[in-house]
Amino acid sequence: MSLDQTSKRLAPQFQRLEGSLIKTIAARATSASISLAGGIPHESTFVFRGVTWDMTNGSTITLKNRTLTGGTETEDGAADLPLNYMQGTGMPELRQELITHMRRYHTPAYDDWAVIPTTGSTDALTKCFQLFMPPPGKKPIILAEALVWAAVLAIAAPLGYEVRGLELDSDGMLPFALDTACLQLAEEGERAAFLYLTPHGQNPTGTSLSTQRKEVLYALAQKHDLLIVEDDPYRLLFLPADPEEVKETAMPGLEGLPKSLLSLDVDGRVIHLESLSKWVCPGLRLGWLTGPKAFVEGAYRKWNELTIQFPCTVSQSVFCSMLKQWGHSGLDAHLKQLQAHYARQRRAMHHAAEKHLRGLATWDLPKAGMFVLFKVTALKGKGKAETEAVLEGLLAEDILMVPGYAFDPSPGKDAEPAFRATFATASPEKIEEGLARFARALARLT
Repeated sequence: MSLDQTSKRLAPQFQRLEGSLIKTIAARATSASISLAGGIPHESTFVFRGVTWDMTNGSTITLKNRTLTGGTETEDGAADLPLNYMQGTGMPELRQELITHMRRYHTPAYDDWAVIPTTGSTDALTKCFQLFMPPPGKKPIILAEALVWAAVLAIAAPLGYEVRGLELDSDGMLPFALDTACLQLAEEGERAAFLYLTPHGQNPTGTSLSTQRKEVLYALAQKHDLLIVEDDPYRLLFLPADPEEVKETAMPGLEGLPKSLLSLDVDGRVIHLESLSKWVCPGLRLGWLTGPKAFVEGAYRKWNELTIQFPCTVSQSVFCSMLKQWGHSGLDAHLKQLQAHYARQRRAMHHAAEKHLRGLATWDLPKAGMFVLFKVTALKGKGKAETEAVLEGLLAEDILMVPGYAFDPSPGKDAEPAFRATFATASPEKIEEGLARFARALARLT
């Protein structure tokens, strides 16, 4: 029996989405086919013949000739791989690598799931907003954390969605807040299109859900028949609990990472998003989506083909080659090195905050990711205007931080005054100087 809670919640206009007929015909091709269908350029017209990528571990990945242009020697120029058109489901080799990865490290708790490459989580999330738009007469509503990734608010606004932020503590979204919000929606005769969660290293708060908290939230999603969009770009950047622990040998690598909500999913209600931006590089514009097969290979694939067609094929090819070259041990080694880097950066911010901000702000040490949210003690109970005054003071001190109201979905932007700082990029010396300037601005303006 197919387990899928997503397809029945598709917006009416997407329930009979036809997709691209041209790609449907192309998918029927066999080795004996003569293709006069698609407007596929002949590979001899491509201006690129090869590309070499230098890796940080000293190795190289080289794509050239047919490896880059795709196809085989017997084909008449109808190339399928990196430099030509391909199916919306992406490069078959990469998809198989991703399936293997998800099966090994996430183990979805049901069998009928699938994976599809994306152009990153922002586009994948936008498609979820579109595909799960409620029918006419119902309010477009999503549930999310009380402070949520700013892009969620930016995507929601032009599509007419209301984002309802739910209370957080240092371990993430509070279950009673989710239960209360769902009951309130039921009283209004409404339901949420989906619950949006960033379970690890949440942006902007840095919070991470414990396994127990995930289990309770998932049970509530079942109780209220909620879909969950799990946006998980920071799970691979999970760090030791002790901020002084920065050795590579102490890092979780691959095997020590927490379980995703997807790994708890027994009835096909979690759509899991991952991105290369935080652990490979943002410029490849590549990620992947995992969820119920009927949704992934149905509505999502079809909408993919009608909007972006497919993610960048060169990006898919180089990422696939990287995964094959590294294998489990290479990927584990890369992640431990990366995690150690972020652990050192987090330690620098921890020390600088302890030195300069005690009495001026409060904060929680993040367990994953790259963000710390500093709540301004003297402004507790104040509003956006007071936060803007501090922001101007920070800019005058040549220190750039993002005010908490940028992540606040409430109409009045009345969340507790706070500022998000990242330890991802600046050197330890600049992190300390930055927080010293932050402290000076707070002391002067509050």
